[in-house]
Amino acid sequence: MPSELGMAVMKSLMAEARVRPRTGWVRADQARSEADIQRERRLVDELEEAKERIEELEREIRDRAILKDEVPQELLAQGDDIYEITVIYLDQTKKPVREEVQLTSDELFKVIGPPMYGYILRRSKSGGSENSRYSFEDN
Repeated sequence: MPSELGMAVMKSLMAEARVRPRTGWVRADQARSEADIQRERRLVDELEEAKERIEELEREIRDRAILKDEVPQELLAQGDDIYEITVIYLDQTKKPVREEVQLTSDELFKVIGPPMYGYILRRSKSGGSENSRYSFEDN
């Protein structure tokens, strides 16, 4: 009978564990020592510290300015200077569309300037931001 076979196997395993204890014949509640538990807690704490440090470094990289020789102002785009931007999006039929859009420097700054300024003000007052994206990135 299948039910008797299961019972016989169970009795045999229990007897073997009592008669010849070996590696693997350990009760679940005795499998980890206190030292193992302490080590696991220490590793979890180290992992949390590492995650916090990674966030700090990512924020530092994102916010860092690259210091180079100053570019003369007349070489900077301004006013009516044209930027050509490639825009890729999905149309109503879900097909990708690629368009070249031309904007003047003034038009571009009108879009990204105000949200950038607000972000910088909020960031300097609060000391940081939960949102890692700049609001103008979605425009």
